[in-house]
Amino acid sequence: MEIKISKIIGVGVFLLALVVFMSGQVAAETAPEIDGVINAEEYRGSAESNIGMDLYWNHDEENLYIGLTSPGEGWLAFGFEPTLRMRDASIIIAAFVDGEPEISIESHMGTAPTAHAETEEEHIGDFAGSITEDGTQMLEFAIPFSEDFIAGVEEGETYTIILAYHDSDTSFSARHTGRTTIEIEF
Repeated sequence: MEIKISKIIGVGVFLLALVVFMSGQVAAETAPEIDGVINAEEYRGSAESNIGMDLYWNHDEENLYIGLTSPGEGWLAFGFEPTLRMRDASIIIAAFVDGEPEISIESHMGTAPTAHAETEEEHIGDFAGSITEDGTQMLEFAIPFSEDFIAGVEEGETYTIILAYHDSDTSFSARHTGRTTIEIEF
């Protein structure tokens, strides 16, 4: 009888551990809530940059989900897989209109090492943002995968990301105040 009870307890502990493990896996694989408030638990990956911006990312089969924080009050931008500085990068650039939660957001392509232009077709799904009491800008957005912008991502692969922001200017043509390139692994 003691052996049966210990087996039952052992199976129960195993099942409880499995449920706890799987609940963490399910949370990491679901789409984050695009509400303008970034919670690290929403995203599978995150990175701090040397310019004060933080990057959060997640993906499913249809979208790449990005969360950004910026110390500036002007525009902020995310670029995916440039070939040379900014050239060929898929770029999302956004600004809070007059310091309010209303967001101006566009998709661009890097056209040269130091230039980009708005795409004819929008490549942005849901998006939302907020500004914290200390002035940090938070932006979340989804990028639907498409052959002409970001085709998809592969697990275990490393990708080059550009982050940039402007301290005060919301014009997308204003040169960045801070810019950096980081490598992330999905």
